[in-house]
Amino acid sequence: DHGEADDRLLRSKLASKERECEDLGKQKATFAKEISLAREQLQQFKAQKEQLSRELELARSVIEQRNEQVQQGGRQHETVETELKLTQQKLAREQALVSDLKADCSKQKAQIEALSNDVEKESRRAEATIEQMMTNQNRALKESEDKGSRLLVVEAEKGKLLGRSEER
Repeated sequence: DHGEADDRLLRSKLASKERECEDLGKQKATFAKEISLAREQLQQFKAQKEQLSRELELARSVIEQRNEQVQQGGRQHETVETELKLTQQKLAREQALVSDLKADCSKQKAQIEALSNDVEKESRRAEATIEQMMTNQNRALKESEDKGSRLLVVEAEKGKLLGRSEER
């Protein structure tokens, strides 16, 4: 009876640990999805940054062209200066946007690394838990086998004793 209670307790603990492992596996999958999403966002930010860099280069080119026209003088002088100011403002806005995108990329990279570290820690913890469960399960099986062997010995002794009492 005591052995059965121990077996039930061990089975209950084993089932609990198996549920924990399943939960950890689900968490690991969730972290992996979050990391994948963050990586996709990082790629999008990089593409936006490249696009803005091209636009920035184009704006610089336009500014250089406008500067040449201003230096040449002429009737277009005031118009060119106005366009130059507008282009410089656009350039400043785009540079600020590029800076913001760089900061966002750095933040995303840090988040990806943190998530990756969390997943790694959870994975190691899950592996350790599974190993401990396997050790406990093997120990429980060994104890169960030992109890079974002892029961057989007790049954054999009981049979001998019954056989002797019948002979009397």
